[in-house]
Amino acid sequence: MVTGHFIPLARADDQREISVCRHGVVHLNWWNMTLRFMPRDFERLASVLQDGKTMVVSLGPHCDGDICLSSRDGRGYVLTIGPVSLTLNAAEYRSLSDMAQQARQHLETVLASRAWTEPEVELQSANPLPGLRSPSFSVN
Repeated sequence: MVTGHFIPLARADDQREISVCRHGVVHLNWWNMTLRFMPRDFERLASVLQDGKTMVVSLGPHCDGDICLSSRDGRGYVLTIGPVSLTLNAAEYRSLSDMAQQARQHLETVLASRAWTEPEVELQSANPLPGLRSPSFSVN
């Protein structure tokens, strides 16, 4: 049974992490931005990032549909996901790529566990007044 809404998959620090929510959506938090992916699209992102480690600058960007990774004058990378572009220096790219590979492996385990087969437990309101205001006797 899952007790929280998010399961962490990979984390670099407080500002950069990857998690999956109860709905099976993968959340990539990078500083003040959150990108959300369905698992098959996250798999594409992880593959593009992994392939980028062997990317040759002269061959141009490496793409899988709307997810592209290109070199930035040999000083870093630009990751484009649809209309969003993320500029990464070499250390940030390595960190994101490593996180994505770790998250990819953990995601397979989480999804295979069927952790979301039980309904989410709703927290009860801390305010007892609504219950006290309702009549405790039958209307008959």
